[in-house]
Amino acid sequence: MLRVLEIVSSRQDTGVGIIAKTLAKAMNTHSIETTILWLNPQIKGNIHAELDNVLSWSRIDSTIKKTHADLIHFHGVPSNFLEILYQKSIQRKPIIATCHGLQYDFELCRIQAQKETIGINSSEQVLQRISALSARSLALLGYNLCDHVIAVSRFVADRLKKVYRVPDKKISIVYNGIDTEFFCRKSEKEIGYLKKRLQIENSNKVILFVRPSPRKGLHHLVQAMPIIKRRNRNIKLVVVGKPIPDGYEEYVKKLSTKLGIEDDIILVGKVARNDLATLYSLSQVYVLPSFYDALPTSVLEAMACKVPVVAYNVGGIPEMVQNGTTGFLVEKGDIISLAQKIELVLSDDLLARRLGEVSRSRVKNRFSCEVMSKNILNVYSSLEK
Repeated sequence: MLRVLEIVSSRQDTGVGIIAKTLAKAMNTHSIETTILWLNPQIKGNIHAELDNVLSWSRIDSTIKKTHADLIHFHGVPSNFLEILYQKSIQRKPIIATCHGLQYDFELCRIQAQKETIGINSSEQVLQRISALSARSLALLGYNLCDHVIAVSRFVADRLKKVYRVPDKKISIVYNGIDTEFFCRKSEKEIGYLKKRLQIENSNKVILFVRPSPRKGLHHLVQAMPIIKRRNRNIKLVVVGKPIPDGYEEYVKKLSTKLGIEDDIILVGKVARNDLATLYSLSQVYVLPSFYDALPTSVLEAMACKVPVVAYNVGGIPEMVQNGTTGFLVEKGDIISLAQKIELVLSDDLLARRLGEVSRSRVKNRFSCEVMSKNILNVYSSLEK
């Protein structure tokens, strides 16, 4: 039996954390014994976190010995260089890493998005740029030390080659997968119960947004709302998750008040995972005007629940959303086109139903946890030879 140690530098409730847990569960069906080691679960996205990971080699080494791992699988930047070299040269254990997006790109995008919303002073901007450059240096060395790198999209594979100079022969593209049995359209009874809890009328048309932050572009969707309301007066924007960073929630509230739509926005905060699929199911459209995303899990979750997606045409999103077939893509920053595509979905029930049906089929065929685990197993097998 192959024993795998997954090493994750994210919290368990993030997209990367959820994917790591989904993969470990799916691997059980292939008789792969998988253990997850969570590094730095409370901090992500800064140089201090990465340095902590560099210094956590003793935790990794002790876990490898305890689990008798045959293969080490990093999720994110494999910054434990000494441990990688030791396992490769002395223990002869294969090392792979899944790149869920370039931290360098995320950091630069965060600066742009914060400038546009809550603002960022010059010293913070300098620190974030230093963090971005540090992340780039750590990742360049870490990914190239690995035996193989998994990219979660073609977009990420291209960026790995261009920014981190990872050779093409060392990269495999394996799309993230989700549990399509969990994420599916829920019953009318479940939908009705949750609507009642959230005080959503049956006559309301619901636009859903998940995991708010400046980079995810919630403020662009808020700016699109007055345009949408010209034709669809009875709409609600439901926002799931606590807005980050500090100050962004207040910014969104002030923006919605200025635009006169404060009564049309429902901030539900963090929800139980069991409610998430029902939230997707009660929505007519899922919107993600993200400035940058490698392969956002929320898009797959919405599609699996037969919800059409309207999103910006950035990163790996066009590899998931087929324009006009499973949803609609618009260019980043084009708020008028964003509003028009949302209006189109909200005003045509037959179109929305068709988009939703095709969306679920696409996720089951290309982005399920079963497909992901089989493709990653192929990568594991190639490293054993």
